[in-house]
Parts: sequence; structure tokens; C-alpha cells
Amino acid sequence: MSTPFGAQVPSPTTTKLFNGPDKDKLDRLAIREICEGWPCHRDARNWRAYRSMFTDDAQVFTTWSAGKSIDDFISASIAGFNRGERIMHAAMGCSVELGANSKRAVGILKTCIDQRFELEGEKGGKVEVDAQCLNRFCFFCEKNEEGEWKVAYYKVIYEKDRLIPVDPRKLPKVRSPAPSLVTHPRLHARSSPHRSTTPSSLASPTATATSATASRSSATTSCSTSLSRRDRSTRSSTKR
Repeated sequence: MSTPFGAQVPSPTTTKLFNGPDKDKLDRLAIREICEGWPCHRDARNWRAYRSMFTDDAQVFTTWSAGKSIDDFISASIAGFNRGERIMHAAMGCSVELGANSKRAVGILKTCIDQRFELEGEKGGKVEVDAQCLNRFCFFCEKNEEGEWKVAYYKVIYEKDRLIPVDPRKLPKVRSPAPSLVTHPRLHARSSPHRSTTPSSLASPTATATSATASRSSATTSCSTSLSRRDRSTRSSTKR
């Protein structure tokens, strides 16, 4: 369910986030261990420990893997490592929302994903950059008959990303975004749909000049349209 920008997301009123009896605290601690086990075990390629965190039929959803069963996700991850891909995770903080019956829970882990790439350099050649993304790992957990918590479904919400040159003297080549790309809805309401999202500090002089020319052209067109409407209104009023 989508909500307006800035709106409070609907949340159950019977879940348990803090305090409570010791058994609730222990449940939340057990779930937190599972959430923090994702970056620890996956980055270390400890697949046995990693697999033990999930139910038999668990589903994992990420951008690069889409929806996969946990076993298919692990197989794809191993294949990526064998190709030389290195995706690192840094855990920042964890919050656990325990269901009223203490049988289900949702764990939210704030993390940063880091992966290194080679891109075309501003002055030719290749440059190395670190792509980092701040996000929320969402773990939908359930307690089995043995009293153990397991992840039944996992999904990541990407919130913010950045591109950092490994050598600050070597920058990647920055291209102006295509006109079809739009800005964030909050900004789009008060800006041109063709406004560049490239930071001014990274945009080339040519791209900046082109953007400025487009803005002036847009303003001129808007002004001409407004004057034309006013002229038609004046002529109509004169006829009456």
C-alpha cells in the first residue's frame, strides 16, 4: 500500500517493541541475532550458518536477484563470489517488532551495502569507484514448533546511494540524465521535469550550460504562453 510522501506508515497497535517480560526481550534478542547474521555470515561466505537462519521455504527479494528461494539465492551468491563480485555489508542498528502472540515478528536492520566497480574515467581509461547504498533490511520472522526463530521472507528497501572514487584524483565520466528521468516527487512539483539530478559539483560545464539554456527556454515558453492567453482574454473582453 502506497502512502503520500512524509505520511506515517500504518502500524499495528498490539505489537511489542520495547520492554515487557523477559521472554519478550529474549525473543527480540534472538531475532536481532538473526538480522545481524545476514551481513556477518554472507560476507564471510559461511553458508551453513547463513542458511540456518531461514525456514525451508523462505523467499529472498533483492534488486539483483529479484524474488528467489533461499537456496537459489545462496547458489546465485556463490556464483557471484566465484566471478569475483564482492558485496560488503555494514550493520548500523536493529529494531524488532514482536507480534502480540510472540509467534511472528519483523526485524528491521539499518545497513550500508558497498560494492566496487570500474567505470569510464573523466579523462579516459578506467577508474575504480565504490557504490554505497543506505537501506533497510526487512526480516519477516516466525517461531517454529521447536521454539526457534527463522526468517520466512526477506526484502530490502533502498533509501539513498552514493558513488565514491577510490582515488579522488581520478573521477568517473558523468553523463547528463535522459530527459525521461524525473526527480523526487517532492522536488518535481516545483521544478522542470527535465531538471538535471547531477550535482553541480560533478556536472561538466557543457552539461551545466545546456541545463541553463533549457531552463531559460522553458521560462520563455511559459511566459509567452501566459501572455498569449492574456491577449486572447483581452480581445474577448473588448468584443463583449
